Amino acid sequence: MSDLRKAALTLHALTDGDRMWLLGRLAPAQRQSLEALLRELTNLGIPPDARLLRHAVAAANDGDEAPPARAALDALSPQEVQALLRGEPAGLVARVLAMQAWSWSEGFLRGLDAGERRSVGEAARDGSGASPALDDWLLADLVRRSREAAGGASHESAPADERGAR
Repeated sequence: MSDLRKAALTLHALTDGDRMWLLGRLAPAQRQSLEALLRELTNLGIPPDARLLRHAVAAANDGDEAPPARAALDALSPQEVQALLRGEPAGLVARVLAMQAWSWSEGFLRGLDAGERRSVGEAARDGSGASPALDDWLLADLVRRSREAAGGASHESAPADERGAR
C-alpha cells in the first residue's frame, strides 16, 4: 500500500477537525491528492473506523521494510528538533515527546521558554490517547521535513555559482 493511501486511511479515521487541521498543513498538491482519496473512501462507503485503519495498515506493512523514522528523528540535535517543531501546537509537541525517550528531549525542553514548557506539559497531561497510525504518519512527516530542511540548508550555504548550477 502506498504511503499516500496509508495517509488517506489515517486521515479518514480522524475526527473532522483533526483531518481538516492536518490537511491544512500540507502543500496544495499533497492536499489535493489526499482529498481525492478521501472522497473515494467516502464514495465507496468505507466507514471512518480506527479499528479498520489499524488492520489495513498492519496488513499493508506485512513484509515491508518500515522506514527507520524513529531512528532518523532520534539522530537529530535538540536545535534541529526545535526548528522542526517551531510554531506547532503544544499538543503536537507533547505527542512527539511522548512517543519515546528521545536522545534530544532534555536539550529540546531546555531550549523552550518557561511558557512553552508549561503549555507542552499541560498538553501532555490533557492529551488524547495514542494512535499508532497517526504517530507513524507524524514521525514520517517530521523526518521528511528534517530532510528537506537539511537539503535547503546545504543548498543555501553552497557558493553562488554552485546554486545556479542546480
